[in-house]
Amino acid sequence: MPFEGGNNSMDGHFDYPELRRRMAVVKDAILRETRGWAVEGQLAKKQEWGIAASLQRQYEQIVENLKHQNNITVDLYLDEGNPFMWRLTYFGRPMTQLDGGMFKVLIHLSPRFPEEQPRVFLEASSFFHIRVSKEGVLCYVPRRTEEMRYHIEGIVASLEEEHPPYDPRTTVNPEATKLFWGTPEDRRKYNRELRRSVERTV
Repeated sequence: MPFEGGNNSMDGHFDYPELRRRMAVVKDAILRETRGWAVEGQLAKKQEWGIAASLQRQYEQIVENLKHQNNITVDLYLDEGNPFMWRLTYFGRPMTQLDGGMFKVLIHLSPRFPEEQPRVFLEASSFFHIRVSKEGVLCYVPRRTEEMRYHIEGIVASLEEEHPPYDPRTTVNPEATKLFWGTPEDRRKYNRELRRSVERTV
């Protein structure tokens, strides 16, 4: 069926260099905002905002729960006592692809949590994983968004999951994704690259 005016062609072009430049500007702004959360958080703690007390309490509950579980794969602490900056160290479980690895994760929290969700980065450079971008951003999906314990569970699950369902929304590392869901030979190459990057973490 023809359009109401003109022909059915889609004339024009995409200015890819300009789109790339604009995306870089957006990315830089997001990173600046993320780094600013720590400063805002210290102020929120000093002024005894409710969100600061809530995140401090959630952190203490999670740490206590990890102790009771005798969880030896996760170590969690606050960066300089700031409840808006969490540091998680994950130790790869034996007999898995991550066996022997030590992964340091930085969790940035907004003073407007949970309306603004945490932003999570792996501190190891160039970790080859389907859920980790080349910039170290970790893509994960918590079962519930309003409590930090579900975010911690989601982060660990995202790292450990060996047979995740394909979901284009979680594609943050195109090269790794192409290998993981490619041919059997591609999958073997992915596993080799993953093991190499795991070895580099220590």
